[in-house]
Amino acid sequence: MQDHGKKIFLISIGVVVAVIVAFFGYQGYKAKMEEKRHAEIHQSGHSSAVEYLKAGKWGNAMDTLNGLGDDRCDDCETLLTYSYAMMKYKDGKASDGGITTAHNSFEEIGEDYCGDLADNVRRDRERVNDDYEKMKARQAEAKRQEEAAKAAKKAAEEAERANNVYIGDSEEKVRRLFGTPDHVGRAVVGDTETKQFVYYAPGRNIIIYLQNGKVAGFMD
Repeated sequence: MQDHGKKIFLISIGVVVAVIVAFFGYQGYKAKMEEKRHAEIHQSGHSSAVEYLKAGKWGNAMDTLNGLGDDRCDDCETLLTYSYAMMKYKDGKASDGGITTAHNSFEEIGEDYCGDLADNVRRDRERVNDDYEKMKARQAEAKRQEEAAKAAKKAAEEAERANNVYIGDSEEKVRRLFGTPDHVGRAVVGDTETKQFVYYAPGRNIIIYLQNGKVAGFMD
């Protein structure tokens, strides 16, 4: 009886071990098949994206690569950045904002990139960088011209003000522009001194009123 019980125990142990081995073997097989499935999905998506990029179909490439989700490899991430850059660049027809975005995207791709489309990436990086530098030069020139225009306008305004009388100008400026008045009237009320400068000109009189040495009004 003892031998029979021992035999049953050993058989039970063997069955348990076999079940455990089978279970983990199945799990390993399942994981391997899942890994193979993801690899196939990646390979298919990656290859399709490369073909789209070669054909300049940037939007299709982006959609394909984004569709891979977690199945993207490092090269897929680089190609996604590349496709985004070129979509913004619009083959050289982008606005300044698009060119800047494309340039910044290429900055994220290392100069030493040697993936499937290394030659394409290098060529297009040079195109984008060239247009980016031209854009920066154009913007710098536009800014220079704008500043020059502002300076010219300011100089003209200062010249205009220097040769005309405005409220708040000093008595010295009035005398410098018009000379000694032909007639001066003066009145003092409290702390306020009011002067009336009258200049006689052919066909008209110029009258300037000053309060405490500053132009307060005029008539001509």
